[in-house]
Amino acid sequence: MTGPRLIPAEQSVTCAINRAAGGRPVPGNRVDVLIDGPDTYAAMLEAIAQARQWIHFENYIIRSDVAGWRFAELLARRAREGVHVRVLYDWFGSMSTSRGYWRYLRKAGAEVRSFHPPELIDLVSNISRNHRKLVVADGSRAVLGGLCIGCEWTGECHGGGQPWRDTAVDVRGPAAAVLDQTFVNLWGLSGGKVPSDQVAGVIPPVGEAEVLGGANIAAIGDTASGYEIIQFASAELVAVNTYRVKTLLRGQAGSGDPQLANVSGAAKTSRARMKPLAPGRRRRRCIRNTMRFNFRFPPRPAL
Repeated sequence: MTGPRLIPAEQSVTCAINRAAGGRPVPGNRVDVLIDGPDTYAAMLEAIAQARQWIHFENYIIRSDVAGWRFAELLARRAREGVHVRVLYDWFGSMSTSRGYWRYLRKAGAEVRSFHPPELIDLVSNISRNHRKLVVADGSRAVLGGLCIGCEWTGECHGGGQPWRDTAVDVRGPAAAVLDQTFVNLWGLSGGKVPSDQVAGVIPPVGEAEVLGGANIAAIGDTASGYEIIQFASAELVAVNTYRVKTLLRGQAGSGDPQLANVSGAAKTSRARMKPLAPGRRRRRCIRNTMRFNFRFPPRPAL
């Protein structure tokens, strides 16, 4: 139910990435390698200029120099044009950035937040910084790498005109949706909230009564070894037509040949009925294990 079977070598790489990074490979993308600031900034600015619905912009250092204002002016223009613009910067990394820079973006309609400003009570958060450098446009294109925003990465502030050496990747495809979700998660930790229609690859949560009535049903496993019928309130995209359960309502082991219903349709299974699991260890184990699985579901028109 989670996609085509992998050959042993591919399975080993998948397991290694999952263990090291806490996520599985997301296939079906076009990825271009970008060398140094000029090429990377060009891709970032192009993605921002071509966005139609939202722009999620995140960086450790965003300087209010020539290079930084180039981004600010374009982000402000897109915000005035009706595109939802969100900017997340690290408070410590960008502490030298002028306040006028952030005021300019907010005045244009962009949402701006800082990650972990200083706290007198929660001292641990003061040393927890956000070093991610990411731009996502509409959840379909993302630029991710090691470049902050400043003249050091373009060479404009140096006599020789040489930029600092760094690398980024330009991602187009379902992996961009996953990167979009990482931004949204950190935006939430910074006190913000992104509407569900401005997040790529998320199945909007539904009420428990609707779910128990037959919506959002999936079967995990295969008919040879048995499977688990689950009902869930929300899930997130992790690959093409592949989702990870976020809020599980109930599950029931079954056998036979399950027929999956559409996300919004009623459940159809053979020789298995939906029943709530009895409370106890089995239920907790079911929830824990199911949360780790990805499953395929018929594509939903809204995604």
